[in-house]
Amino acid sequence: MATRHLRLRPIEPADAPRIERAFSRLSPRTVYLRFLAPIPRIGAAELTRLTNVDHHHREAIVALDGDEIVGVARYESSSDVGAFQPRRAEVAVVVADAWQRRGVGRHLLDELSALAAARGYDELVCTILVENHAALALVRSHAPGATMSRVDNVLEVRIPLTSVRTPGCAA
Repeated sequence: MATRHLRLRPIEPADAPRIERAFSRLSPRTVYLRFLAPIPRIGAAELTRLTNVDHHHREAIVALDGDEIVGVARYESSSDVGAFQPRRAEVAVVVADAWQRRGVGRHLLDELSALAAARGYDELVCTILVENHAALALVRSHAPGATMSRVDNVLEVRIPLTSVRTPGCAA
């Protein structure tokens, strides 16, 4: 299962059934690490919210193996635009268990970072459980300039888009 066979594209409202199938294939551990809580299934309202994005303030990129989604990276604007405030977006990535540790998350995060930077965002922010070593390794390799602050078992990670390594990604 090489990542070169995957296709990346923006999410579409018609992806709702694919997202539902992809979610059902995630292990409880992967769901917990992504959502910071156990979630047995995604409801219809959440599916609509996840698949209907404006591709500017809210964006999602999917990785497809054939017709099935195997990974998603998304951001949502988290700051008011002000003259002296950095524009921030909260970011999240999830990859199907069978595709983890194959570069899918990195590919998705590279593409999403390039899009966010091109749209004027200065920083991505994410919340990661300290036990999520794979996500922390991804952040460290993707953005050497990222800063992390810990509260209990959660890290708030700030990724300045000027520090992101995005070789080969087009904005």
